Amino acid sequence: MFGSKKLSQTFPEPRPKVLLFQEKIMASFPRGLMAGLLIGGFFLISLGCRPPALDEKWNRSRSRTLTIGAIHQEPYRYEGRVIELSGWFQGWKGGCRSGPPVSRSDWMIEDGTGCLYVSGPLPRPDLDPVNPENERLTLTGVIKIGPLALPYLQLLK
Repeated sequence: MFGSKKLSQTFPEPRPKVLLFQEKIMASFPRGLMAGLLIGGFFLISLGCRPPALDEKWNRSRSRTLTIGAIHQEPYRYEGRVIELSGWFQGWKGGCRSGPPVSRSDWMIEDGTGCLYVSGPLPRPDLDPVNPENERLTLTGVIKIGPLALPYLQLLK
């Protein structure tokens, strides 16, 4: 009768001491706390492992002057952002490739890299949209995307 059973079936194999120690540690922590510690540790490690090239690219992009060409290249990157933009007033006779995005009173600004519509009142009373004289302007506004998926500036000041 005893000869038919295997020895391993009657007596369980002893667990290694390392596993017993790990089980004691895990049992002393609540599950939510342990998960939070693991996620938090992963987050901190990932922040420390960011390559320095990304930091340099971010600093360069923030320090350069924003151009209309850059806005046209990546319109969704700038959508919803408040920006400051410099260029020459073109009134209603600029080189933008489509019609006004919001209303017929929208006007244009160019900076040598492209043309952008501006929606809002003229920033100075001496500007004439019918006969523009290439007056230099610095505008503050929010980049929005028009109905033809083209960006325009919603004037704030």
